Amino acid sequence: MSSDLAIQWCEVGDSTALDQIKHIYGIGLPATDPRLLVSVENQLLNFIEQSTQAADAAKKLLRMSTELRYGENPQKKFGSQLLEMAEQILDVDQAASCVLESMKQNWNLDIEAVFRSWTQEALSDGGCYHGFQL
Repeated sequence: MSSDLAIQWCEVGDSTALDQIKHIYGIGLPATDPRLLVSVENQLLNFIEQSTQAADAAKKLLRMSTELRYGENPQKKFGSQLLEMAEQILDVDQAASCVLESMKQNWNLDIEAVFRSWTQEALSDGGCYHGFQL
């Protein structure tokens, strides 16, 4: 079965199955165990913790960036530290997805409306993000 067909099959509303299919085909992270999505409150607490750790990692990356010289390879200079900081930042993406999925399942949040609203707001900002012109 092609990945496109498998993804279409899962797009009927089972986002956990969709995440699992994407992971199987190597185009996504592993799916979160659906049992963990039962509590919005637990997902919010996890998101706060992951966000705090990611902010700390971002601060470390900023400090590390000041140590780089022009043309120097960050992977060689910082090695596993760079990987660890990047993983902390990636954890926020996963935590955010879990919060939204839990809100969808438990509070009937209209995810599509959230995506539309977010996109509309991003477009109306004219490409600016927190004061920085893109």
